[in-house]
Amino acid sequence: MHKIIVLIQNPRRNLYQIMGIAGSLTPDQLEFYNSQGYLVIESFASEDEIGALRKRMNELLTQSDCSVSSVFSTKNQKKTTDNYFFESAEKISFFFEEKAFGDDGELKQPKELSINKVGHALHELDPLYKEFTYSSKVSSLVSSLGYRRPVVMQAMYIFKQPGIGGEVVPHQDNSFVYTDPPSCTGLWMALEDSTTVNGCLWAIPGSHKNGLVRRFIRGENGVTFDRPSPCYDQKDFVPIEMKAGSLIAIHGDLIHQSFENLSAKSRHAYSLHLNLMDANGHQTTGFKEKTCLSLSMPLRYKPVCVYRVSSTHDHLLLGTLNSNKNMARKALVVSFASRNTICFCLVSVVLSLG
Repeated sequence: MHKIIVLIQNPRRNLYQIMGIAGSLTPDQLEFYNSQGYLVIESFASEDEIGALRKRMNELLTQSDCSVSSVFSTKNQKKTTDNYFFESAEKISFFFEEKAFGDDGELKQPKELSINKVGHALHELDPLYKEFTYSSKVSSLVSSLGYRRPVVMQAMYIFKQPGIGGEVVPHQDNSFVYTDPPSCTGLWMALEDSTTVNGCLWAIPGSHKNGLVRRFIRGENGVTFDRPSPCYDQKDFVPIEMKAGSLIAIHGDLIHQSFENLSAKSRHAYSLHLNLMDANGHQTTGFKEKTCLSLSMPLRYKPVCVYRVSSTHDHLLLGTLNSNKNMARKALVVSFASRNTICFCLVSVVLSLG
């Protein structure tokens, strides 16, 4: 009897598939997403949920000492990507705006108005953010998008501070959160009204159909893109303004950006990046038979649990838990044992843009 062994980093993450949660999107919504590469869902979160997430972030900021002045910038990524950034994969870390500091190296305004984003393990380490991330409304949406074994790779709280909120250059999420074949989807939820005045998202509709343009790779000499960025015509971008509580699903190959926030109003958002481990729409043979990624992050992982699935039975048998959850967050292996061939798919992560 052949067996399939699936190593997953958190059993709760696989509940979306195990429970068979029905999708929440209509055929028209799915058609729009597939043709345009994004979909806005209004009133995804309630006022109470928005208020709770914002209040909790204020508490986290108050409790933090922010002793490490790590700057996040999409315009100077090679320069600002440091060890603190990579280690944030398994922590709740705080990153400053590039323009938050004066010539003397001191903050020009209070800490609360200087932070660019907080990430990247909010969804694992903070109970409130974890509860929202794995809520039925999120799992239903993820199921609608075709995910059968979804994995939340990272979570970010983005501030887009008034006056200094940095520009996010045109990019694709698959460049930074990569699998082979590419499978990233971004879920970006507005916690404040997002407009052209305070730095809303802009996208090139349908650009996801052209595939992945380039990758951001971590090597022995640091991080770099594997090829230069194409030149984009700003006339091709459309603004995506959103009310607080609305959520946008973003295809991993969609070209999108946001401009600097020069207004007096912030633009808070909560963002997730998901990958699927059995690549929906692809058969097992769609994966290369050898490890198919360049190492963007160290792959020091241990599985949290093992599920064994009989080739002749539909039931799942829960295996033993492993205590090292943080190491598992950095990588995940799905192995398919069929006859004498074993195929592996490893996940490569470079923490993504805001």
